[in-house]
Amino acid sequence: MSCQTDIAKLIVETEADYVFALKGNQGSLHQHVKDNFERETPTRIHTDLTSDHGRVEKRAY
Repeated sequence: MSCQTDIAKLIVETEADYVFALKGNQGSLHQHVKDNFERETPTRIHTDLTSDHGRVEKRAY
């Protein structure tokens, strides 16, 4: 799914759960979001540890 403005607006209006990808080439928007994440203290952290095909993956959300 692309993240065009109209699609994003529709997702938000329907109160759906969502995660939008934001690339570094989106200038000031990328920096603004990055700054907000650096200022905020996470209220919940979920860690997922999986092992498959000889690799171990650890993800923290």
